[in-house]
Amino acid sequence: MSLSAARYGRGQIWTPEGITRNEKLLYADRRSDNELDKQLRLSALSWMKLRDEELLPAFNLCRNLGYGLDARLVIHGEDSSIDIDIEARGTVTKLQITTAGPVWPGERHWGADYKCGVRLLNEHGTLSGFGRFSKTIEGMDIGENSGATGAELSSAYRAGIILALQNKGTRVGDDVHLLVQCKGYSDAMSRESFLHIAAEAFAACPLENFREIHIQAREPGYYLSLKVGPRAAVH
Repeated sequence: MSLSAARYGRGQIWTPEGITRNEKLLYADRRSDNELDKQLRLSALSWMKLRDEELLPAFNLCRNLGYGLDARLVIHGEDSSIDIDIEARGTVTKLQITTAGPVWPGERHWGADYKCGVRLLNEHGTLSGFGRFSKTIEGMDIGENSGATGAELSSAYRAGIILALQNKGTRVGDDVHLLVQCKGYSDAMSRESFLHIAAEAFAACPLENFREIHIQAREPGYYLSLKVGPRAAVH
């Protein structure tokens, strides 16, 4: 696999400007390499997993916080309790980063539907829809329970954020921020619905072991910042 884009790695330092430039190169690479495109959808390699689960979420957080293109994103090593430091405006934001996705009734974890959908997309070429196996490939319905209602969707996506928060309930040290990246949420619901279920999820699992909790999805405006502790505030 030959790339014009750089591979992301532990110990590297990136800026939003540098990530933007590299992602344009990577976009061109994947358009010309079908196997690379499939691997990126599945985060098949370690540098792809780092990109999808840590660096791009931190990059999006910089946007949501209004940081400039010269902010520095310092990627920590595997053994660190911190995933990424964001250095901007004379301050350092220490981040732990986790991913949330819909958890359906009877499931203990999220991701089975997403991985199934990506595998089908890689095999058949086109995919549309969302929800529990709510996929259509070249006009053919795939899977089961494709008719999830709005209430069922909200419940599953809310449960996913709650699970992500619950998994981060142990103390990691002072002055650490938690970033919850919500996968697929901005495709499945409006901004208002996202902010509502994110606030409900935090109310159901009010962590106090972080300085601040950031819950976001991919699209601009899908972002909630919560100060933690006795006087929790929502922004």
